[in-house]
Amino acid sequence: MKKHLSLVITPLVVSLLASCPILTEGQVTGNAQPQPTRFNRAPVSNEILQVHIPRAVKQTLPNGVRVLVLENHRAAQININIVIDGAGGLFDPAGQPGLANMTAQMLSRGTEKLSAQDIARAIDTQGASINVSSASIYTDTSLFASGLSSNFSIWLPIVADVLLHPSFPANELADAKSRQMSRLQSQQANAGFLASKYIRKTLYGDTPEGIVSATPASTAAFTVDAIRAFYSQHYAPQNTMVIVAGDITPEKAFAAVSDALKGWQKTDLQVKLPPVKQETARRTVTLVDRPDSVQTNLVLGRLAIDRRDPDYVPLSVANNILGSGAAGRLFMRLREEKSYTYGAYSRIDANDYRGYVSASSEVRSSVTGGALDEFFNEFHRLGSEPVSAQELSRHEHSMVAVFALSLESSQSLMSYVYTQAHYGFPDDYWDRYAAQIATVSAEDVMRMGTKYFSGENMQVVAIGDPTIKPALAKWGEVQEIKP
Repeated sequence: MKKHLSLVITPLVVSLLASCPILTEGQVTGNAQPQPTRFNRAPVSNEILQVHIPRAVKQTLPNGVRVLVLENHRAAQININIVIDGAGGLFDPAGQPGLANMTAQMLSRGTEKLSAQDIARAIDTQGASINVSSASIYTDTSLFASGLSSNFSIWLPIVADVLLHPSFPANELADAKSRQMSRLQSQQANAGFLASKYIRKTLYGDTPEGIVSATPASTAAFTVDAIRAFYSQHYAPQNTMVIVAGDITPEKAFAAVSDALKGWQKTDLQVKLPPVKQETARRTVTLVDRPDSVQTNLVLGRLAIDRRDPDYVPLSVANNILGSGAAGRLFMRLREEKSYTYGAYSRIDANDYRGYVSASSEVRSSVTGGALDEFFNEFHRLGSEPVSAQELSRHEHSMVAVFALSLESSQSLMSYVYTQAHYGFPDDYWDRYAAQIATVSAEDVMRMGTKYFSGENMQVVAIGDPTIKPALAKWGEVQEIKP
């Protein structure tokens, strides 16, 4: 039976985790001190850390805004994250990819009372910062602001003004479109971007989930009227969550946020997710031509789960073993043993809608075929051979340690609180997270490998010189396209 060690999250956690030994049966007798077992890395503990993260104090405002407060007086600073669900790029109107992102960019470019320069000057004067972000593949837009607690009452109204009263000046839109056109041009020359673009297109087709960015045509067509219409329809208080963390009491935070957002009127908008995407049964192999490229960007992917799926934790452990970092099997095989690449990794994309698992690497063009063989070999091994107790323990402890250390960051805590509230997880979800990781068995890992990394449904995208086409053909009929 695995033991439990209670852990108070403080800066001492770093030194504690670095010195925790692995204990094996019969290693400690009498008053002898336990000796560490090393794996050519920092030693890790055989005990599972019990982590207790702060509970957010919650309140729902009359207009439907959900406010969550994490009180922490260690620094005289306050962070605030305003997340507007339903305002992300997943809800871009048909034929207007990137409109949500452009709307987010324009929020801080002028309000009814302040110009873009006025906003920047006012925020800088208060020693604060503000950033608005939205991406094509997500359901929400996020406004993050940070500043001193001593002048919270000054900079919070500026943040609220940006959110509630944007004016979307035509001259600022013209500048934003010009900058975006330059970024889009650079993206088309970036093999990593092309790999992301085409794996999502392969998995999701022409649905909103398969679109990763604006296009030159959609950007050129953006108008102030279109942005105002998107803002009016998709920015709604009843779909908004405000997380406040830092040097403030819940009572003061609730009062400040309520006063700042009191003019925001509730609408009838309900966030509706796209229907569950069905998996493509037959593997496809896509070659995106990049003539004269000396390397191939490989990405393999398969539809998997959304964030609420009970397979999330065991799949995370399986993914960690396969390739979440330099200790993963893909990295060790393709880099350390085969010298095909500088790195090879896998990841899970799981959010509101059905996401996917993927594995990727940049390899020399001449070893494209060999690299693909090794990817599929590792996928097969994950689902057919039980992971050893030693390898499983090492990865589980690494995951728990990384999680525990992340709790030192206020922004990480805010993210965890948001995840728990947004997905409707129990209040103690994160308290039990480390124990959930620790209970994942070798059989669970093998089941995840079979269920989600099976080669039969794994799609292949390669960005590279057309001469690699014969190497790809082993895994299916190759569709060759030009970006």
